[in-house]
Amino acid sequence: MLNTSSNKNKKQVIAYRINNWSSYESDFHPNNILEDRPHDQSSRWLSRSCNPPQFLLLKLTSPAIVQELIVGKFEKPHVSDLKRFKVLGGIDEDNLMELLDSGLRDDDRNLEIFNIKHKINDVMFPCQFIKIVPIQTRSPNFGFSIWYIQLRGIKDAEKVTDCIQKVARFKETEAIRLCLKYFRQHDFMEAFSSLQKNTNVVLEDPLLTKLYLELVKQGNFESCENIIMEALHEDLFEGYVKNQDLKPYWTLLTPPSEGYSYHHQRPGMRGGHQMCLDFTRGTIYVFGGWDGTHDIGDLWAYNIHDNKWKLLSANVHKDGGPCNRSCHKMIIDRNKQRLYVLGRYVEVKSKTNMQIDLKNDFYYFDIASNKWILISADTEADGGPSLIYDHQMCLDHENERIYIFGGQFLKVLGNCRSTSVRNIDDETPLERGFSGFYLYDLRKNHWTKICNDCDGFKSSKSGIPSRTGHVMVFDDLKRKLYIFGGQKGAYVFSDFYVYDTELQEFSMVYDKFGRAAVPASGFTQRATIDSVLGEIYVFSGCKKDNNRKGENVCNSVWVFDLSSCHWSCVYQNDNNTENYWNQMQYLEPRPRYAHQLVYNPIKKTHYMFGGNPGKSLSSQPRLDDFWRLQLIRTTGKTVARRCFWLLRKQRYMELTTQDSVKALQYLQANLGDVIDHNSQDESEEFQHLASLLFDGISSKSAEPTKHYFNDRLKLFNTIVSFFPEKMTPPKSDLTDLIPF
Repeated sequence: MLNTSSNKNKKQVIAYRINNWSSYESDFHPNNILEDRPHDQSSRWLSRSCNPPQFLLLKLTSPAIVQELIVGKFEKPHVSDLKRFKVLGGIDEDNLMELLDSGLRDDDRNLEIFNIKHKINDVMFPCQFIKIVPIQTRSPNFGFSIWYIQLRGIKDAEKVTDCIQKVARFKETEAIRLCLKYFRQHDFMEAFSSLQKNTNVVLEDPLLTKLYLELVKQGNFESCENIIMEALHEDLFEGYVKNQDLKPYWTLLTPPSEGYSYHHQRPGMRGGHQMCLDFTRGTIYVFGGWDGTHDIGDLWAYNIHDNKWKLLSANVHKDGGPCNRSCHKMIIDRNKQRLYVLGRYVEVKSKTNMQIDLKNDFYYFDIASNKWILISADTEADGGPSLIYDHQMCLDHENERIYIFGGQFLKVLGNCRSTSVRNIDDETPLERGFSGFYLYDLRKNHWTKICNDCDGFKSSKSGIPSRTGHVMVFDDLKRKLYIFGGQKGAYVFSDFYVYDTELQEFSMVYDKFGRAAVPASGFTQRATIDSVLGEIYVFSGCKKDNNRKGENVCNSVWVFDLSSCHWSCVYQNDNNTENYWNQMQYLEPRPRYAHQLVYNPIKKTHYMFGGNPGKSLSSQPRLDDFWRLQLIRTTGKTVARRCFWLLRKQRYMELTTQDSVKALQYLQANLGDVIDHNSQDESEEFQHLASLLFDGISSKSAEPTKHYFNDRLKLFNTIVSFFPEKMTPPKSDLTDLIPF
């Protein structure tokens, strides 16, 4: 039986024609965008002018719900590519809304896909017209070029007609709500009641109506505080709280050794090491790394509760474990209490006869018994990856599967690889490349190659370009892997993909309605995920740019919200002088890369250790400082306290016009209880409020009712902004619709 509902919602290519344009150069007609010909430099629209406003207006053959805009580019980066553009859409050519504000990446990938706005209050809206408005080219003084445009979305006639009717009903309802808001704002309550009675349209949630009556009409401030407490208990402020910026708080747990020896007391300086956290037992594990001259093979455990390091093994290879290594990967199975270790970096120097083991061993460390177990001496022979480094590895605890993506491999070609340890010289046939995507089933002890590295930089549902120095995190709730950034040869990625482990396919993650602010392209960035909060945290590493030589080590923390598909920068420090960081190194960590980062989702706390500071930021080749980072956001209780402050301040202001003695008592006993003494603004305002008592009652209006109404209404609108939008009156006003 056919799933008709699924077919109606399936994305399809939407046909269109060029309806209008601003200008074009001869031989570069707008109709050129109908064909995707990335190798033909003349197959594009080119505006005659490089100054806005310029546009292309597309008319769909029939109304459709446009969900994706696919933009084609020339095979190489071009000076007239759109660095920034907007997309507008709607049914009426003269009444279009903004759907996208974004820009093309400066790379040689042929197609870019943009997810465009197609819902209002969860109601999908169809478009008959799509208008593309170029704003800025990659280089100034060049006309705007568009090479190819494809629209994708829902074009099922029945579905589109249903959405058109829903949009029409939505517009009617919103028009009535705007009128209701206007009538109430101006205290035209007879008109308000009549319109509400005849239409059965409600302006807001009943709880907010109750708040309006108690605050604006009655001035019952105690009842208002009870309503705020009710909202707090029902978690109605959580949406507002989640949209507030996080504030970073760094704590130095282990200071830099600055060259002093702490043998067997704490891990030494290193980069390219690995770190895992068992948040159920409060233990962090550190293994291996590079100290600037040698690979390291020690294993440490850090007790979070006691703030103490413990050396588990000074040389795990002597204890039956893997050899000294760096650029490997280690993950923890909290259920079985195991540490899994895979990969390592091997340097093969030119014209040097070296004895090297180029087989990829695979170990786990049993924490309970303090023993290492060799799973495989050669994963390639078992169907897994060759010897790899700078890859990423994640564990699906529920299904007991390990995912390994990317990294570079090194192996001996042909029959020459039959022995494990061999002499390597310039005559040895070696193969280097980028590793693909693998899955290891812990229950079956079986490797599966999901895909090889893609050809070039092209991606599809079945595979994406391999890379090194990228980040990869696993969402335990959605069963998805998220992959961001990295490097392939000289090319630095800034793409962001998601792999659905159940559907077994890749898709690109976009900044939902644009790409105004995203983390800079980089190498060895670090990332963690909080599946419950739906947030990915990305910590900067070595920032790189495809168009510039060199690299920049900097400090920044970005948060990606999985529900809104939006990036936000919550911490950044661009200082890059050694003198500055020598003074600040005990207050916040100096910039670094090749460091390690772990996250406790219960305590909402990050831990960071070691790394490479770069040549210009430290006299030490590697770092050994250990930090805790807490990203603090405001809470529902903080919002409630803010509401109490605003309500009591209004109550006090009214008392100053009636009885100065009562006002003074209220100021001391009630308003002082809810002030945030850590807020300089509130402290200064509190002092200013006391001075109002000296104005005297005689200077106040004898009929302050209207004055009260306006101030209370303003306060009501402020408090309403803390509630979910679906509960509140419309944000816009009726008068905003009047042209002026």
